[in-house]
Amino acid sequence: MRKYKLIILFFWLGIYNSLSLNVIKIKKESGIYCIENTITKSKYIGQAGNPFIRKQAHISKLRGGRHPNRKLTLDYKKYGEKAFIFYTLVSCEPKRRLELEKFYIKYYNAYYNDILTWDGDGLGGASSRTGKASKERWKVPGYKEKVIAGSIKAVEQLDLKTGAIIKEYSSGTEAAKQNNTTRENITHCCKGDAFTAIGYRWRYKGEVEKGTHKIREKAVIALDKITLEEIKEYPSLKEAVSQLGGKSSGCLIGCIKGEKKSFKGFKWKYKTYIS
Repeated sequence: MRKYKLIILFFWLGIYNSLSLNVIKIKKESGIYCIENTITKSKYIGQAGNPFIRKQAHISKLRGGRHPNRKLTLDYKKYGEKAFIFYTLVSCEPKRRLELEKFYIKYYNAYYNDILTWDGDGLGGASSRTGKASKERWKVPGYKEKVIAGSIKAVEQLDLKTGAIIKEYSSGTEAAKQNNTTRENITHCCKGDAFTAIGYRWRYKGEVEKGTHKIREKAVIALDKITLEEIKEYPSLKEAVSQLGGKSSGCLIGCIKGEKKSFKGFKWKYKTYIS
């Protein structure tokens, strides 16, 4: 009896999944498939030996909130499953799948795809690099160099007062290594999340300094968590963190922005700019 119940269950799940994502036309042979958002017209292009099986994998991960493609996951939650359709674009020999996948990603300017989310065996996420198809991508001439060039940025070390360039480093990691600090301290400044790191201003080469860099220091005030009464004023974020025994200004900035409830037992706010 249990065996028949399982057969019925699997049969029902098969029907349920086949109806999901509004399948228009799908083939079970090697080829290129598309997941399209019918509301925004955004597309995800993928390749598979059997698109029908790949569709089931996409559905399972999207429903469980485990899909590695962040853009697709966010839109799936926002618009719902009924907003998406799944169909085969073209059938092809396995050896041509990678070539045609790249072609259709560019042809449709697929919003849900980028250089590190070509589908392969990983459903379009960072983990796809470990799949068989992804290993093949690293063998494509120029692919590795393109990935590295797109992910590593040179950084410039600037004088705190004048903003003059002191030294250029090939990457945030290299700058951190030579200055005995962490890469995060450097990149936080480059992104505008912190004012300084180890006594210098920082920016990515060729970019304009972020807004926070234009203000060298801001006075901050510690507030009572309940009454919001002003407890103590500090001349800068760095000074407040130093006196209270904090490790970095990131948590304090997060508290001021409302991303964290408190820092060292207080709520915080900026006072005025210090010229």
